[in-house]
Amino acid sequence: MPPLPIASRNPVISTTSILILSGFLVLAPLTDLAEQELSPFVMGTGLVGLLSYVALQVAAERRAFQDRVADQVAAHRRLNKHLTAPILPPISLNFGSDPLAELFSDIAATAPKRRKQSAHVG
Repeated sequence: MPPLPIASRNPVISTTSILILSGFLVLAPLTDLAEQELSPFVMGTGLVGLLSYVALQVAAERRAFQDRVADQVAAHRRLNKHLTAPILPPISLNFGSDPLAELFSDIAATAPKRRKQSAHVG
């Protein structure tokens, strides 16, 4: 079985989940949900999550663009393959023999001899 494309694989965590959790971590110190000693670390963790979300989105867009370009190149190659005229082998310029005459002479040689019937006028 061929490997699944990247888009159809199920990620462990989605980029949307990263964004939601990062937003919660950034807002937690501002609403006093985190302790005062931990609030800089919680805020930093949230900011790192936001940066990772942005990086993952940029990478996904770049990958999608590269896939579109690869699909267009493949379609262009297929069209060129089917629309361009094939290159034919060179025609033999041997004028010494006539293939059609040879064919008819071979047919005449292998055909059964017919008897000539004389016409009786009577």
